[in-house]
Amino acid sequence: MPTDGVRQPLQPLYLALRITFAKLLNGLVVLLLAIAIIFKPVSAATVEEWRTRTIYRLFIDRFGKEDDDINICLNLNDYCGGTFKGVIKRLDYIANMGFDAILINPVVQQYGRGYHGYWSQNLYEINPEFGGEEGFQALIDEVHRRDMFLMVDVVINHTGASNQTKEAPTGNITEHVPFGDPKYYHPFCMIDYTNQTSVEQCRLGNSEEESLPDLNTEDTFVAQTLINFIANFTSFWGIDGYRIDAAKHIRKNFYPTFVEAAGVFMSGEVYYFYDDEYQASYVIDAGLPAVENYNLWKYIQSVFTKQNPPQTFTTLDDLIHNQSSVYPNTNHLTTFIENMDIGRFLQTDIFGGTSDPGLTQDQAKYKNALTLLLTMPGIPMVYYGAEQGLYSRAGDVDSFRMELWYSLYDTTTDLYGWITQLVSLRRMYAGKLFDANLTTLFVEDDVYAYTRGLVLTVLSSEGYASQPRSIVIPNLPYAPGTVLARLDDWTATVVVPAAGGGLNVTINNGRPLVFFPLADLVR
Repeated sequence: MPTDGVRQPLQPLYLALRITFAKLLNGLVVLLLAIAIIFKPVSAATVEEWRTRTIYRLFIDRFGKEDDDINICLNLNDYCGGTFKGVIKRLDYIANMGFDAILINPVVQQYGRGYHGYWSQNLYEINPEFGGEEGFQALIDEVHRRDMFLMVDVVINHTGASNQTKEAPTGNITEHVPFGDPKYYHPFCMIDYTNQTSVEQCRLGNSEEESLPDLNTEDTFVAQTLINFIANFTSFWGIDGYRIDAAKHIRKNFYPTFVEAAGVFMSGEVYYFYDDEYQASYVIDAGLPAVENYNLWKYIQSVFTKQNPPQTFTTLDDLIHNQSSVYPNTNHLTTFIENMDIGRFLQTDIFGGTSDPGLTQDQAKYKNALTLLLTMPGIPMVYYGAEQGLYSRAGDVDSFRMELWYSLYDTTTDLYGWITQLVSLRRMYAGKLFDANLTTLFVEDDVYAYTRGLVLTVLSSEGYASQPRSIVIPNLPYAPGTVLARLDDWTATVVVPAAGGGLNVTINNGRPLVFFPLADLVR
């Protein structure tokens, strides 16, 4: 491992701990891990620092290989060959779009075919399939060298032990480190989603044979070990933030100490929509700095694809303004329009068709959704492959996580260019954008215009085949005579009319429009 001045003193202690974990009595393990908490990060990345960042979310196994092999992965249900060094090789591909943070899937050692990282087998080993400790350290160093933040997905709700049933619940739990005893898990039961206790203490999974052992965080050893783990992992590796997988499946009063021990920004996955109060409770009551805004995602998806229940820009606008009264600060929430669990925005049916009205491959709609994501309140997470227009097949989870290398990392695609422009605009305005609320100027069911700071965004949900649509936008926040540049073509300027006059704009082929003061570009 590199021996920079910050992390070098930790190496002997960390290596010694790893060697002795499996041998020492539980009480001694807890004591030794507690010692590691003394080593705190020199500079913890706070929510205030994260809220100005734009996150590129990727899967290690699917993003990049170390060599130039571009062959299609024949079994998406297993490892496909992506590694930490493969990511390093393409970091500039990400950075050149303007992203200043990346989120990677869990990196600890896995059971079996755990290419995704959600079946932990050993919390104290870095997955050798990804390149082990050496590769992970190299990735961290290269990310930080580019002044980017690194967020790591962590799983503390369950492990990946398998071969268990209700009749034989032990399976290969004994192989897990450090939770290799059935006593560290809740009794075997499958989740009843109408019961919060069951949500927290029973198993995720499609069936008893395909369920994930649920860690008993009410147990003192389990809770303290997880708390010590996150403190040590943060300080040793220099992690800037975490995504907490399956956050709603852990008791809320576990989180305050856990968050404090990590000392960095966290966003919890509370996979629940149409109930902002429930999601917000994990910020207000549990103390998580943020949650992933699943309710917003569901509305956005329905606006553009008309999935049930159907939504419009009118109902979406209501949601956005209502959320500002439910959450302490919607600028802190992590936002998205696609991920590895829900599939990609662009989708076909299982046979490759789009006859289902809830599925779309309309890139004009996609550009509008991406524009909304990158100009509205929240910390946006753009899923890898968005810039290449990757699509998935509805219901085929493996297709949600396609390999990227067959795209040849093309930087000339329309989407790569548009995302680059949007992210660059976010960075240009920094605090002026991120301190501002969204102000609605014009909204109809299929057209939406708003400002955030000095950025004017005009969206359409009608798609590429739509007819030209002209609207007049009132109540502009600019002085009369202000020249506005259009993001996709800075020479296509418009002038803010005299006081009381609205700005006339025309939407062509359903494409989004983004304007900003030309003088800001000159400065």
